[in-house]
Amino acid sequence: QNFKMKNKIDSIIKVLDKTMIETGKEYLSLSYANRILKNANILSLHELEKKTLKNLLEDKKIKNAIKTETKPRQWRILPSNDWVINKIRKNKLKRNNTQEHSTNSSFWTEYHKKYPNFKTVLIIAIIIIMLITIIGNLNFDSKDERYNETQEKNGISYNSTNEHKIERKFDYEIISISDGYDYKKLSINVRLPKKITEQELKEIAIEIKKNLVNEYDNLFIVYYLPEMTIGNGGWATSHFTPDLDIKILGLSQAEESKLLRNNEKQKNEKQKIVIIGHWIDNAPNVGKLMTLYKKNNKLYLERKYSDGSAGSTEMKIRKINGQTIYIEAEQNIFGEFYIIDTQGNLKVYDEQGFIFKAYKTN
Repeated sequence: QNFKMKNKIDSIIKVLDKTMIETGKEYLSLSYANRILKNANILSLHELEKKTLKNLLEDKKIKNAIKTETKPRQWRILPSNDWVINKIRKNKLKRNNTQEHSTNSSFWTEYHKKYPNFKTVLIIAIIIIMLITIIGNLNFDSKDERYNETQEKNGISYNSTNEHKIERKFDYEIISISDGYDYKKLSINVRLPKKITEQELKEIAIEIKKNLVNEYDNLFIVYYLPEMTIGNGGWATSHFTPDLDIKILGLSQAEESKLLRNNEKQKNEKQKIVIIGHWIDNAPNVGKLMTLYKKNNKLYLERKYSDGSAGSTEMKIRKINGQTIYIEAEQNIFGEFYIIDTQGNLKVYDEQGFIFKAYKTN
């Protein structure tokens, strides 16, 4: 019976991992996971009624899951391993690039069909614009007015006529603003120059909300660190729905500092260890400290997580076209390998190309 249950758990994890890879989701809710498992014939109606999946989570039989801190507390099922996380990241990047290319291609194809003389018209338009600019009849003040009128039509209005004139306590950049259907939701992407505290995130969220006058029911703000790709998972969020809820998805300042302190302490205690480098991976929900080191003439890559868990993998060095690459001693089936770039950052690749980058730290 234990063997049968173990097979059941393995099947559940495999199907849910596959779903996250295909959908690009970084976690699954309990209800969504139950629906997927029912459709895949992994869980029967009887097992759903008995709340089999929830019981497995409560009993910690499935360890790649967390429960939210805010009420109502809900289960979130996470990817089971680093390979799944990397695959989700890579598929997201591919999906974003494909959508962007497809949108641009279809737009211009349709446009040229409708307007076969488009190039001629464009050249004439450019000449007219150049003449207007030379003559000096362009009114720059009206440009700001047109900008504000456009923003107001979209349900967005800054208290100042220019975003850069907004008095800010913290350094950040508003990358993009987009509204939802029927003014139900406003989404904002923000770039942070570095990690900040939860209290500082709260102050920024309130500051942004204060400086935006809109008619939206909900305000969703996603924060990205300098190295992060927009749309590929943020470092933190602050959502007004309508109450403010702040979540740090990657490693927080405190968690990163703790990992580095513990790592320094252990490094001083160990003998005959040569550290090649330390890197921080800020992946949402599974951020970690990665350390490449030599011990007893062997090479290892260690991963330490904020919950205290850790693991090491023996590595080997290969030279390809003069480039040093690091691969697992027991080559994994996914063909992943690691390269330290000229800035000292750790880049991860597989047979299909770049996956993600972990950033050098002391």
